[in-house]
Amino acid sequence: METKDIFPDSELDITHPESLPIPDPDFLKELAVKKNSPDGKLVKYVKEYEYFCKWSALPTAEREPKTAIAWEKRYKVERGYTFRFKLRKDFQNKRLTYFWDWMMDKFPDVVYAMYQRAMNKSSVDARAFAELISKHIDIDKPIQIIQPLAIIGVAPEKINKLFVPKSYEDVKGVIPIDEK
Repeated sequence: METKDIFPDSELDITHPESLPIPDPDFLKELAVKKNSPDGKLVKYVKEYEYFCKWSALPTAEREPKTAIAWEKRYKVERGYTFRFKLRKDFQNKRLTYFWDWMMDKFPDVVYAMYQRAMNKSSVDARAFAELISKHIDIDKPIQIIQPLAIIGVAPEKINKLFVPKSYEDVKGVIPIDEK
């Protein structure tokens, strides 16, 4: 029996067997790419990926379950798939975003604990608390723009010398203090 009998040319629509149509190379890529995958890779577990990013952003002591293998079992993800999650382009950015969210949720409690210890005569915490407050004050204070003084024909060094005090002998000599 010949192959012509099994596959007649009329059914396969082949008129010239030496010039078979070549499939489009992008055909398989279109099948593999999911529309909801942010970086264009095949992702099976989209929701689980978000949960994994949040879980991995937590400090190790705060994580529940404690290991990635236990996490895979809990969320019914194929074993080793968390490694694929870590290879995604946006993994580190998402993890950092979730870490900052977690940290900012804890920030008021940390500041309060620092305040409590500072009130109980802890000099290290008092210094850290004061530094935190001073940085906040520096951020919120209004910006003052001072226009430089310029006199045409006078060198800037000479103008600067006018505003730099030579020395202070005593504060009383500079600022009049009424002593009574």
